[in-house]
Amino acid sequence: MSNNDDNKVTHFGYQQVPWQEKQQRVAGVFRSVAAKYDVMNDLISMGSHRVLKRMTLELAGVRPGHRVLDLAGGTGDLAIKFSRLVGDTGQVVLADINDAMLSVGRDRLIDAGYVHVGMDHFATPEDELARALADGTLRRNFMGYTTQAGTQLLGFG
Repeated sequence: MSNNDDNKVTHFGYQQVPWQEKQQRVAGVFRSVAAKYDVMNDLISMGSHRVLKRMTLELAGVRPGHRVLDLAGGTGDLAIKFSRLVGDTGQVVLADINDAMLSVGRDRLIDAGYVHVGMDHFATPEDELARALADGTLRRNFMGYTTQAGTQLLGFG
């Protein structure tokens, strides 16, 4: 039985490329533009993407204490804005498939005053996780980080 996927082609810009190469090529484009992605959005959309993002924030109805998942969040601009809306009692998770875009997002969070608690966790300086990091009481758990001292951990799987 032969694998027909080896013969498939798809579009990439104005080219026909092997189906298996498209994901790598798209990732390469985003890696190459990550640092200037938002400037490019401004130019390409003539600023209209800012209006769409403002509408997204307003229509989402996010309030203090809510949890937000920002998929394909890129450079983190919406994640930062959502973070202000959810406050210290909420949580925002930024996810993107491209490491270069996430790197720009990480740098933005730090530049905006967020504390890098560890791995993929950031918190406002007033957040209990940031305070626990500063005073040496931050602990890891199976979900990430906590301020709670646990003596037992159950794992399934």
